[in-house]
Amino acid sequence: MIQTVHVPAVPQQIERDGKKIIALAPPPIVLMQSGPVIPLRIAKPPETGDATMPTPPSESVDVHGVIDTGAFTSVITPEIAKQLGLIQTGWQEVSSVHSKEDRPVYFAMLWLPWGSAYPTKVVACNLGGNVKCLIGRDILSHLSITYNGKEGFFTICE
Repeated sequence: MIQTVHVPAVPQQIERDGKKIIALAPPPIVLMQSGPVIPLRIAKPPETGDATMPTPPSESVDVHGVIDTGAFTSVITPEIAKQLGLIQTGWQEVSSVHSKEDRPVYFAMLWLPWGSAYPTKVVACNLGGNVKCLIGRDILSHLSITYNGKEGFFTICE
């Protein structure tokens, strides 16, 4: 499956000649600022041990995941873990620019927009802004990604 995501131009407030105006930010700028983002669904893994769930259960959360090649493991917010009732399986040390700390680890299923599902461990951390999920190398190891910053799109192949 090949998925090409073209980033749309978006209205952005800028200051010009001392006045604030709204202008369209072109796709390369939007991609640079927000990073490659894809919709995905997060849910509890199946209790039967069958990791090949064909469709997400009704109790799932839809989020936009930021592709993060610097993240070893995918990350969700603690609110998502609580909302889904995920069971903590351990702790993992997480390093950021500002700190190092132990964070809770959960097991979850992540569904990509084209229907592929991956059982994986996720770390619960507070993320900045509206980000609810980072897609780490645990999921990216199954994919091939081409990032075209110059044109403002990226392509994901499974």
